[in-house]
Amino acid sequence: MAVRLSHPGWLVDKWTGEFGEEEAESLLKSMLEEPPAVIRAHGASRDELAKILSTEGVAAEPTKWSRDGLRVESLEKAIAAKAFADGRFTIQGEASQLVADLLDARPGQRALDVCAAPGGKATHLAARVGPGGQVVALDRNERRLRLVQRNAERLHLENMRLVAADAEKPIEINGERFDRVLADVPCTGLGQLRRHPEAKWLVEPSDPARLAIAQSAILRNAAACVRPGGRLVYSTCTLTNEENFAVIEKFLSGAPDFSRLDAAEILGPERAALTRDGYMLCLPHYHGTEGFFSPRCSNANRSEPMAQTRIGPPPYRIPLLRTGFRPFFFLAAVFAAVSVPLWLLAYRGAFRVGVYFDPVVWHSHEMVFGYTGAVITGFLLTAVRNWTSGRETARGPLLAALALLWLAARLAVIFAAYVPKMLIAVLDAPFFFVAAVVIARPIVAAKTNRTQVFPSYCSSWDARRS
Repeated sequence: MAVRLSHPGWLVDKWTGEFGEEEAESLLKSMLEEPPAVIRAHGASRDELAKILSTEGVAAEPTKWSRDGLRVESLEKAIAAKAFADGRFTIQGEASQLVADLLDARPGQRALDVCAAPGGKATHLAARVGPGGQVVALDRNERRLRLVQRNAERLHLENMRLVAADAEKPIEINGERFDRVLADVPCTGLGQLRRHPEAKWLVEPSDPARLAIAQSAILRNAAACVRPGGRLVYSTCTLTNEENFAVIEKFLSGAPDFSRLDAAEILGPERAALTRDGYMLCLPHYHGTEGFFSPRCSNANRSEPMAQTRIGPPPYRIPLLRTGFRPFFFLAAVFAAVSVPLWLLAYRGAFRVGVYFDPVVWHSHEMVFGYTGAVITGFLLTAVRNWTSGRETARGPLLAALALLWLAARLAVIFAAYVPKMLIAVLDAPFFFVAAVVIARPIVAAKTNRTQVFPSYCSSWDARRS
């Protein structure tokens, strides 16, 4: 069967043992089929979206299980449509859309997605909770969090807050607890082989058990963020017992405050076929979706008080030091570390032998200034971008003004006929301070678990503004 259906032998044996030979063969055959092209309507009903797409030459029909989904003839044509640029829909698989239904987020609630990138489920939750609610999208990869930000901006969602943190470690977000928490954990992805057929040759037989350790840690930490009476949903896009049933059963056995709820109760009788033993289990050969597993749990007995936090959509903040210009700071710091010792050694040699090594001092110092100028340019470009996009930070104008003053003073020093060396040192001191902050900041953040990707530099200003 492994050769005939082009799957690794260990995976064939595994699914045969877990599903039975007949069902395993049907599952393996379904993984060789072309996946459907599915989108999720946003800001309007899917029927309205289908009409809009039809005017742009994109045929679409409602999905069977998701109430927000549409199957389109071609994702390429759908993405090229004006409706996509206008934020009327996003690309998301049908089974993935069902997770928001299972979580049952309601308007005004606060939700947490602990493994949010690239943002399909997080933006779905944000649409469900509405402007009066809030979704905190957490992921340990800042680069992937930018995908969440871009999706949120395209969909015109202003009730999302992005946080960089490793969910395998205890999650601390100002002591906050949430009405709904989603743990969409990293997995082997064996339920998505129609979309990513190469994965079956990349996954090792030991990977499910290895990943289950990390998945259990993420689930425990996510559960700690659920308020009394809140809901927790665990989800994977794989079909292995180690990553699915074993993880949730182990969690429930060690978490007496939580109890599993029947997924069929929230999905309704018309979608009861998606459930098995109280879990949501989507199978390609039965349901025509990607393979997905998701149980729903309730936190009924937690007694600690919920933190008092302001509910509302805080603005995006892109601090000047946390942008793509960080390499400029790094390069400047490297050259500073090289040239400053050269400078000191030159003066020390001049003191001993009575010779003033001005060329050495000057050229080494100006080498640093060249990269410092790049840093200041990065400051200014970032400030301009933030101002034009409406995402300025509280101290953005101040930093930009200081950068301009520094650059003007430093240029004046270059063209001055007589330059006291002490003046150069005074002018360059702020640069060395900024370089030290940029290098030390991620280290300090890792030590103290300060998780904000886009933190405010001036919380008091934000408080007055709100």
